[in-house]
Amino acid sequence: YFNVAFDSKVFMIYDIHTNIEMDVMVALQDTVGYETGIKRVNLKGMTQKFLGRDAIEIKELTRTGSYDGANFADVPEELVLAYACPDADNTLGLYLYILENKILESHNAVKLVKLDSHFALCIAYQEFYGQHINVDSIPKLREDLFKSLTDNTETMLTCMKKRSQELVDKGLDAISEIDNFNPNSTQQMIKIAYSDFKMPLQKKYDKNTRRFKPTMDKNARKTLLKVLQEGSLAHTFIKAFQDYSDSNTMVKNFTKNLNTMMSEDGYTFSKVDQFLNTGRLSTAEPPYQNYSKSIKPYIIPRKGFGMSDNDYQSIEYKIIAGLSGEKRLLDAFQDPNTDYHRLQASNMFDIDYALITDQMRQEAKGFNFGIPFGMGAESLGEHLRGVRTPENTAYAEKMLQKYFVGQDDVKAFFDNRRSWAVRDGYSETIMGRRRYYDRRVTSVGAIRRQAGNQPIQGSAADFFKLAVIRMYYSILKNNWQGKVLLSGFI
Repeated sequence: YFNVAFDSKVFMIYDIHTNIEMDVMVALQDTVGYETGIKRVNLKGMTQKFLGRDAIEIKELTRTGSYDGANFADVPEELVLAYACPDADNTLGLYLYILENKILESHNAVKLVKLDSHFALCIAYQEFYGQHINVDSIPKLREDLFKSLTDNTETMLTCMKKRSQELVDKGLDAISEIDNFNPNSTQQMIKIAYSDFKMPLQKKYDKNTRRFKPTMDKNARKTLLKVLQEGSLAHTFIKAFQDYSDSNTMVKNFTKNLNTMMSEDGYTFSKVDQFLNTGRLSTAEPPYQNYSKSIKPYIIPRKGFGMSDNDYQSIEYKIIAGLSGEKRLLDAFQDPNTDYHRLQASNMFDIDYALITDQMRQEAKGFNFGIPFGMGAESLGEHLRGVRTPENTAYAEKMLQKYFVGQDDVKAFFDNRRSWAVRDGYSETIMGRRRYYDRRVTSVGAIRRQAGNQPIQGSAADFFKLAVIRMYYSILKNNWQGKVLLSGFI
């Protein structure tokens, strides 16, 4: 197969569920695709590259000469053979080329390609049956969202007018954006928050400029809500902006185009992309992975059926324990109820596990999040306390040293993975999924940050896919297809 996810959806119309040894598209994407930076390999390009011959595309045979809406219904019957036979022959040729040249072995991708090929069947199953929406509640949801946008805009404007008067009373310039306020303008919100309200500056790394730039993204808003005094004008403004942003995201990702994406009986059929270089998935039309907690209640089971949400507990931290071989963590995770954040807080604060407070746990959680991303003391201090100061940096440095006490194997794991990525030009997961780095466009610092995180997040994604594959084949084994659905991959 070349793109078995597509073929499988066609087979499902006729209640045919295919087996697979290798999806040639998956094999090439997981190897040369990742290595050369191709976001999505295609049959024509790969045939030209590896077999040295051309491949016919549907658009060359359609009456319109275009991909737009093109399918075999647009291809004259006598030309179907001119497409299908070379298509199959090129796929076979690429399959043999992969085997003969040991493409999978040279990229350490034997297990990975098997995993992703079988997961492609799961994607087809999910896309074919889709998600069920509570259609009766959508009109009320639209009303509530419109009211939320209006009310929160008014709240922000009220805060701005009060703050503007404070500035004028001090002989300073008034806030100029009041008359043309647009909460959707990133530049306006950055200027109002940091110049007019004097909130602690939040920055985000821009990989294009390789610099940290001011931001008002969701992480910045979350931090500001934590560090600003509750009830103050600034806190009220940010809280209203957060609520506005949540509602606006629901409009953009869910209700705005729902009529064009949803069937009359309430089903949506999102497209799933499994080829992110992190190993994780993305969805579109609609992007259900971006649904907020407010949207999720509108995703409901079919009448007469139930729904459950399943996930691994602390999977990333168990992967750290496994990959590093840290005996202390491995022993702790023998108890399925072990709280990793509380465990690390116990180590950092040198206090018994049972006596750790929620605040201590939250602080340890900040370290647990920041360390895989390669955050140094300055970034960690800012992440924990909301602002970068010498005092916060010194505190983070002190706690960072305590964090690794008794965890030499964990520290060595992160140090080695980062060094290997700089040396080899890639990092990889347990299954061999590689993320490549180009030193010409990516700084050593950025490589080290990404290489600390990719083996963990990517391996977690690999294990997630393995679990879904097992569920899918259990569905087939028990003849539950169409009854037990895989409604979404988060």
